[in-house]
Amino acid sequence: MLPRAQGYKIIDETNTSETAAKMLMNGRFDLWFDGEELYVDALRLAGFRDSDVEVAFRLDLVGVHFAFSNGTSADIVRDWERALREMKRDGSFLKIYRKWLAPHQLPADVALQH
Repeated sequence: MLPRAQGYKIIDETNTSETAAKMLMNGRFDLWFDGEELYVDALRLAGFRDSDVEVAFRLDLVGVHFAFSNGTSADIVRDWERALREMKRDGSFLKIYRKWLAPHQLPADVALQH
């Protein structure tokens, strides 16, 4: 767990982000560690708005990876890599990102000019 690896003392853990949101909002936690892609929906499911909390800081920027089964041909993996590179080059990745992931930090390898 990243917070523990960075020296934070974790005194309680939950099974879901929604439970953690409820515990934070009910004063059981002073600080909640969660992924930026998860916390807004967790708050909503718990009956709160994202404006009810303040994001204090980012521990780390974690990259997302595609995983393929061992049986996937190298050609298919290369096709995926090529398609993703092309989407980043032609601006279609940025368009999708702005529509679905706008509040999150843009990956460093995506050009902003599109």
